[in-house]
Amino acid sequence: LTTDGRFVDRYEGMKISKAADQLIDDEGRSDLHSRMTRMTDYPDEESVESVDLSTKTVMLVCNPLFVDLGTRLARDYKKVYVCIPTAGSFPQMNHGMVGYGLEGIEIVENIWEKLDEIDLFVFPDLGHAALQVQLEKMGKRVWGGRYGEELEIYRDVMKEIMEKEGLPVQPWKKMTGMKALREHLKANENQHVKINKWRGVTESFFSPRYDIVAPKLDEIASHLGAFQEVLEFIVEDDLPDRVEVGLDCFCIDGQYPKNTLCGIEVKDLGYVGEFMPYKDIPEPITRWTDTMAPYLARAGYRGFLSNEIRIGEDKEPYMIDATCRAPCPPNEL
Repeated sequence: LTTDGRFVDRYEGMKISKAADQLIDDEGRSDLHSRMTRMTDYPDEESVESVDLSTKTVMLVCNPLFVDLGTRLARDYKKVYVCIPTAGSFPQMNHGMVGYGLEGIEIVENIWEKLDEIDLFVFPDLGHAALQVQLEKMGKRVWGGRYGEELEIYRDVMKEIMEKEGLPVQPWKKMTGMKALREHLKANENQHVKINKWRGVTESFFSPRYDIVAPKLDEIASHLGAFQEVLEFIVEDDLPDRVEVGLDCFCIDGQYPKNTLCGIEVKDLGYVGEFMPYKDIPEPITRWTDTMAPYLARAGYRGFLSNEIRIGEDKEPYMIDATCRAPCPPNEL
């Protein structure tokens, strides 16, 4: 936000600050720069009209879920490399070689062997914020959420920001360990259970009553072993008599596309949406994205972004989950 009341993107803001001699010095910026880019980190400007994508090379860094995005990029770009991280002593071929043989893409073992060739790095998934920032520092263009991904990874962080911004938030609690979770679910019916970061442990699940989900809790405890009293849980009250709607778009430094996808999802069953002008989307659906725009701008967010909102007759939009990556569905569209 400039002194004359204009909202500009991060790059323009840094140019204004530099001209006004308001940029902090290198010593003062050391901590900030570990999570953000500087004026000098940006590549030379090119207008959209002047970019010939058929001369550019892309590196897609993802898990196997998003490999097909590479075949879509291959329609427009000269070359598309796909890197599926497989670090560890016992890598699985069925994991690291997903996409082998697909037309238009080439699987590579790491990003560094092709570094000098790459014009654009694309991160459609979570977990690579530090790498994205480092690549940007090195002068590379990067498509990804950077540290804005924390809104999805750490659900309590997002809820605390929403509460501070005055957005509707359903009653929720954060607790540590299976013992605390069991006690809470015994005392409270109709609860949604979610976790921070370690999504591979379990997907979010609904607990109508403790006796119904007790076998599920036993399974989670068995899987976690000694960590069962370490894992953090986010537990939310149910929001009955509401439909789940959402916005599936992208965000660049707090700005959104003129046209995007808006739709309704039935959990684990399907999705139906309409491609429409952002300005025509009902305000309850865009309230979260509009409110969070300054935060996303500060994070240098430049990637896919979706919201999942529960809305009832009162028209209050309860934002329940952020998707700071390509959504599934409907990124396949």
